Amino acid sequence: MKMLEMIHHCLVLLSFVGLFSVGEAFGFDFSGSRAWSSSKRSSCKQEGTIKMQTVTIIGSGAVGCYYGARLAEAGHEVTFQVRSGADVWRREGLRVASCLGDITLARPAVVERAAAPADWAVVCLKTYALLEQGGRPARELIAPAVGPGTRILLIMNGLGVEAPVAEWFGPEKVFGGLAFICCNRKGPADVIHSDYGALDAGHFLDDPAELAAVAALFEGSKVELRPQACLTAARWGKLLWNIPFNGISVAMGGVRTDVIMTDPDLREMAYRVMLDVRDSGNLDLEAQGKDARIGMDKVDTMMELTDNMAPYKTSTMLDFVSGRPLELDFMFSTALARAKELGGEPKYMESLIRMVRAADRQKQQQNSTQS
Repeated sequence: MKMLEMIHHCLVLLSFVGLFSVGEAFGFDFSGSRAWSSSKRSSCKQEGTIKMQTVTIIGSGAVGCYYGARLAEAGHEVTFQVRSGADVWRREGLRVASCLGDITLARPAVVERAAAPADWAVVCLKTYALLEQGGRPARELIAPAVGPGTRILLIMNGLGVEAPVAEWFGPEKVFGGLAFICCNRKGPADVIHSDYGALDAGHFLDDPAELAAVAALFEGSKVELRPQACLTAARWGKLLWNIPFNGISVAMGGVRTDVIMTDPDLREMAYRVMLDVRDSGNLDLEAQGKDARIGMDKVDTMMELTDNMAPYKTSTMLDFVSGRPLELDFMFSTALARAKELGGEPKYMESLIRMVRAADRQKQQQNSTQS
C-alpha cells in the first residue's frame, strides 16, 4: 500500500512539473460490395429474413472500415465516406485481414461526401472532431447522410459524445456504439483486425424499441452486437478499459498492453484506476436515477480480457507517438470532471489523466521545436 501511495504522489508531482519523458511504442475493423448511385439506393430491401439497409460510414479509419466491411459482407449497401485516398480505394479495393475471417471488397462504394440520406449513418470519427470549431466540420460531414428516417450510430470512445449529435439531429435518432476490438490500419484501405470485435450499442434515450433496430442491422453479420439497456452504464463500462490502458500507454511514453499487464506496478496502477472509474460511473448512474450499476465482475473481466489479449498498441498511444491530436476531452477530462462534480475523489484516475495531459504537452512542444 505504501508503494502505491508513493507511485500516486510521484505521478501527481511529475504531472505538475512536466518532467515525465516521452518515448516510443499499443493497438486495441467477401468480395464485391455493390457500387450504387443515389438513384439506386433501395432503402430497407428484404432478402430472405434479413432486412437489407443503406449504410454510410463516416470516418473510414480502422474501426469504420472493419464494421462497414462486415455490414457489406452481410449484404447491406455500404458507402464509405473518406477524407483522402479515394483513388487507392477504387484502384485496390478494401482489404481487412481479420482473425474472424478476411474480407475483400473489390469495388467498394467510396465518396468524399454523402450524396443522399441513408438508413444508417455510422459515425467513427475521432471525438475531438465534435469540438473543433464548435463541431461545425463534424456536423457538415454527417448532415448529408441524414434524412427524416435516418438513425445515427456513433462508434466512438468517451463519455457524452452523443449529446452534441442529438442536439444537431434529434435525440430519437442517436445511438452510442462501443467497439471492443483490436484493429489498426496499414494503409488507406488496408486494415488488420487482430482480436475481439464485439460491439455494444445503446439508444441515447434508452428506448427499448430502438435497441431492436440496431440489433437488426447487425443480424446475419459476423459482428457480435450486444444491446445495452442503459447507454450511460455502457459508456462508463468501456471507460473502465479506455482510461487506464490508453492512459498508461501514453503516460509511460508509448507502451503496449502486455507491458502494462506484466509490470507489477503498472498492472496495479491500471487496476486502481479501473476501480476509480467504476466508482465514478456508479456515482453518475445514481445521480441520473438509473437502476444499472457497474459491478466488480466487470473490472475482473476487463483485466482477464487484457491478460489474454495479444500485445496491443492502443489507439491513443499510436496517435501520441505519431504526434497526432489525442482524444483528451471525451475520453479523459469529461469523466474526471463528472466524477468531481458529484463529489467523487478518483485520485488514481486524476493522477493518470494529469500525466497524459503533461505527456501530450511535452510532445506538442517537442514537435513545434523540431518544426
